[in-house]
Amino acid sequence: MALLILGGGNVALCARGTAQVIAEEMPDAQDYVAVRIDVDVIDDHRQSAFAVVDGIQRNVLDATELHALQGRVETLQDWAHQSH
Repeated sequence: MALLILGGGNVALCARGTAQVIAEEMPDAQDYVAVRIDVDVIDDHRQSAFAVVDGIQRNVLDATELHALQGRVETLQDWAHQSH
């Protein structure tokens, strides 16, 4: 698999490795799949011709959805800590 990450502060990289589904459905979020990524190589894509300044910007329109996202992130973090 390859995961491209572009973010503020001129973060531009591609993480390459293998991926494995660890949960077909996440708790309280049946439309989300949890995937474990084992990274073998990180490619630096920063270039002298341009810089990523802000990355993707979002405006929260529904606080309930933001809370649900935070819950999914916490679940993934818990799972990551348990696997070590």
